[in-house]
Amino acid sequence: MKKIFKVMGISAMMAAAMAISASAATITNVKFACGAPEDDTITDGYTAPEFTADEADGYELASVTDLKEDGNYKNAHTFELVFNAVDGNTFPDGNSVTVSGSGITEITRKKMEDDGDTLVVRCKAYVYYRLDPPTDAEHDEEAMKVTWNKNGGSNFEYILTYSDQNGEDHTKQGTTSSASMSTKNYEKKLTDKQREKEDNEKVDMELTGFAIRAVSSNTNNPRVAPSAWTLVVGDPTSEADVKEYESWSDLGMGKASGSSTKTSTINNVNTT
Repeated sequence: MKKIFKVMGISAMMAAAMAISASAATITNVKFACGAPEDDTITDGYTAPEFTADEADGYELASVTDLKEDGNYKNAHTFELVFNAVDGNTFPDGNSVTVSGSGITEITRKKMEDDGDTLVVRCKAYVYYRLDPPTDAEHDEEAMKVTWNKNGGSNFEYILTYSDQNGEDHTKQGTTSSASMSTKNYEKKLTDKQREKEDNEKVDMELTGFAIRAVSSNTNNPRVAPSAWTLVVGDPTSEADVKEYESWSDLGMGKASGSSTKTSTINNVNTT
């Protein structure tokens, strides 16, 4: 009986080895995606993208390193991705491996380690960034002018509210690339003649609210979100129909998923 069990044990081991061998394969295609992190809530400043890969394809994404983690959002960063073959699979030794990634700008390097189980890929991708709000904003009532420090922004969205000479309230929205804006048209004072009229019912115009935020900067990075609002006079944001962005999905920049070729860069270069 002992011999029978031993033979059966050896047979089982051989069968398992054959099964693993039969299921193992040479990986010739590697796909990954680059997108917003799982928690895609927009936060101030720099947010690193998330890289994902489907482990069902016989490999796993073991690590991701930002080789240019300097906080600069205007230029694409270089990321190093390390893929490990799993379940007995291997990367080809001396053969081509096609690597494709969505949400990146280009693949700059591929290298297979000598063990055949590790593939190192370098690619370029933009990080996510929420612009800094304008600073030092102030309303000069005498000059009837609002000024601000651009603080890295190049285009700005503003909301202003005012009451006209009939006492009626109005809201105005617009954009500007300037660091100042005249408010004379919204702060007109009555002339002496108007005030002296017995039947005068007019009043001085008054700027009742002014807010501004940065909406773009001089960069090709598509993963840039508008800044928070800077309130200069009152808070007119509740009076206007403005789009608020709370997550990267609100900007059409959802989390990494799939391997769409719509925004993919594909390299098919020899790994040796």
